[in-house]
Amino acid sequence: MTFTLAIKHEGWTVREALVSAIGCNFAWGIIDGTLYVLGCISERGRNLRALQAVRSSEPEKSHGVISAQLPPLIASVLTTADYETLRLKLKALPETNAASGVAKDDLLAGVGVFLMVFLSTFPVVIPFLLMKDVAGALSISNGIALILLFLTGFLFGRTTKSGAWRTGFITLALGSILTILALVLGG
Repeated sequence: MTFTLAIKHEGWTVREALVSAIGCNFAWGIIDGTLYVLGCISERGRNLRALQAVRSSEPEKSHGVISAQLPPLIASVLTTADYETLRLKLKALPETNAASGVAKDDLLAGVGVFLMVFLSTFPVVIPFLLMKDVAGALSISNGIALILLFLTGFLFGRTTKSGAWRTGFITLALGSILTILALVLGG
């Protein structure tokens, strides 16, 4: 929406708006896919450092390292004996020279993120394909974006069991506020 709301201030033609919208969606897909791959590399590096810390530390310190890697709910129910069992199993793993570099699966998932971002924002571009009037296309495009914000929140609310309708409306409101903030700040 920040992109489509900024269009009317530029006086663009429908073709210029369409090319720019597709370019913007493409760029954000690349950015999000790249950040996903970097996150995978970071996570693998963090896991390798934790494994090395477990292998080189005294049992009590190793237990703390293991606990920090686990979700708090799971860590809260483990006993000292459980942590020691995990420590011994981790120490028994074969040595690895694996670097925390890019893996093929990371790249494939990064492409998946790119496609998800690009294709999920494409409905906002459709009015520019079908209409000749920039103002009308913008209105419909912004309406589609608002519907997508609500649906994203609704589905997220169902998935997280936090109330689908409530989360849908909160996401719609939050997304609208962030869009206004981005526009005010020049985004």
